[in-house]
Amino acid sequence: RFLLPDNQRVTGAERGTATHMFMQFCDFARVLEKGIDYELNTLVEKGFMDKRNAELVNKKNIEIFFESDFFKSVLKAKKAWRERRFNIKLPASQFTENKELKASLSDESVLVQGVIDILYIDENDRLVLADYKTDSFTKGEIESGKAEKILLSRHSNQLSYYAEACKKMFGRSVDSIMIYSFALGKGVKVI
Repeated sequence: RFLLPDNQRVTGAERGTATHMFMQFCDFARVLEKGIDYELNTLVEKGFMDKRNAELVNKKNIEIFFESDFFKSVLKAKKAWRERRFNIKLPASQFTENKELKASLSDESVLVQGVIDILYIDENDRLVLADYKTDSFTKGEIESGKAEKILLSRHSNQLSYYAEACKKMFGRSVDSIMIYSFALGKGVKVI
């Protein structure tokens, strides 16, 4: 890859951005009916993605997503929201483990902004918060089961803030938090 000209190098972050863009704008029903290639072309034609980003999407990972148990649970949902944006104020003390700093921040708050990838009410009326992650892992991390632990350590704090936002938006706590890992091809339960 390092021998390629700068304009032809592709980073993991670029692939991850392209995947998130596809997941943000794709029509699930149309993908199921007409396929991933058709949907990529549609998104390019309608200006939701440019051609370069469409080419960066790992179609095999997307195919696995649409075959996953996680996606099957989304299909059964009574109601679903995608790309739910939020702004909430949280106690600043929540963002540190340092006891002295925590005490000094007790009267302060922080504005947190984010976008929830997908939130749905499942067939049992449980509120499920889910986030797509494109983190990559070594073969050893995947085979040893460490990849799931790495995902949880990297993203649990972020998802706890998202859960707080859900509580404020819906007046109830989430019942389950999931990470859908494109690298692992499955959902990983946070809570």
